[in-house]
Amino acid sequence: MGLRTSRYVSPSCLTLGFNIMKRVCIYIDGANFYGGLTSINPSYSDLNFDFNKYIKKLCGDDVLVRG
Repeated sequence: MGLRTSRYVSPSCLTLGFNIMKRVCIYIDGANFYGGLTSINPSYSDLNFDFNKYIKKLCGDDVLVRG
């Protein structure tokens, strides 16, 4: 996946004890996603796919900024 993350953390945040969480944006290319689903099994459909659950799984404990 082409996700980019920044690993820079300000030293002042570490010394002050802030809880640092990554902020993520998730973009899904619908045509490629559908092609991937149907290549796994031709009877799959994106109509019944739970995108909210999928996005939460991708984010984990990070903060979703845009999805």
